[in-house]
Amino acid sequence: MEEKVTLMTKMEHKLALRLVVLGATDRRWLWNALCSLSPNLAWLTAALSEIYHENNMIYWTYDPDDNDTSGVMEAIAENIDRAPTPLGVDRFVVLVQQLTALPQESGEISLERAAASIKYRCVIRSWDLRGDRWHDWKKGSSKQELLAILQQAVPTPEAPVTLVRAAVLGAAFARIQARLGTI
Repeated sequence: MEEKVTLMTKMEHKLALRLVVLGATDRRWLWNALCSLSPNLAWLTAALSEIYHENNMIYWTYDPDDNDTSGVMEAIAENIDRAPTPLGVDRFVVLVQQLTALPQESGEISLERAAASIKYRCVIRSWDLRGDRWHDWKKGSSKQELLAILQQAVPTPEAPVTLVRAAVLGAAFARIQARLGTI
């Protein structure tokens, strides 16, 4: 069953991203106001703050001698398996994006260069995997689905960087609670 993306959900997503940039999860008064006015928007803001957190980003760069997905798969599994789940929030999200090469690039690039130039690259292809960590990741088929996605997203000279964001959404609430002392 396919979900319909409505204009309101696009606007909410943009607003939540803007709230992340403004630091809504770092400022107690803003977080409390957001939770009071729109709990759904607060949830989306917390989720996006976790998805876009730098600790949840994995850079996979082009190497002509290595097309193995096992190292990336292990890094993703570690992010998902080790994340806290306060209040029983056990949902995970894995976003995989193949990114373009920059005009001056040829061949291999370093991880530092990939991270520094990420905002200048365009997305060529994108995949999204979501689920429940207990049912879908540990006992279900999500690992096999992710492996199939990674085999399609292997970096190439035309798309030398693959950015993977792997996050458990409960970790967002753990971060908020650690910063603000309350949820």
